[in-house]
Amino acid sequence: VEVFIDEGMTVTEGQIVARLDSVLAERDYELARSRVETADAAVAAITADLEDASRIMSRVQTLSQKNFATEADLTKAQARVGVLSAQLRQVQSQFETARIDAKRSASVLDKHQIRAPFAGVVVDRSAQPGEMISPISAGGGFTRTGIGTVVDMNSLEIEVEVNESFINRVQPGQPVEATLDAYGPQSRQRGTF
Repeated sequence: VEVFIDEGMTVTEGQIVARLDSVLAERDYELARSRVETADAAVAAITADLEDASRIMSRVQTLSQKNFATEADLTKAQARVGVLSAQLRQVQSQFETARIDAKRSASVLDKHQIRAPFAGVVVDRSAQPGEMISPISAGGGFTRTGIGTVVDMNSLEIEVEVNESFINRVQPGQPVEATLDAYGPQSRQRGTF
């Protein structure tokens, strides 16, 4: 949908370089969040019912000990507490499942924002808005295998040819200075063999 980089641009690690179409992922995330809210409301409702049923059972037990309530009333109150306890465990499990699903949906949604894997300089912008991208070549004129290419300018590898007559002057660990013609003096890099 959007590409935020151009050739020659410096990017930082984690910087958003492109945004993919995320309409479906956004809807999935909204649905997952709604399920969390629904499950949370169910936990609250059953918790309130369970607290009420526990109070009633406690009163029935007290009345049963004084012979003012029947054994059937006590059994009924205990059964209601048991059923509500089981329902509470069930909706708590559904709530936890909904939370995990919402977290997964948020992660999927986040993957629709392509981030720079490391700091560097963009040397190639491969994709344009409206094109499809794929991690593998899928063929077709509108499918690209990437957004662009970022190079870490602090870890350059330079390949040079050394004339045979000078090869004895090259030693491991020897300091090296290189300037790239395309970028001029500001591209001067220092390193070692």
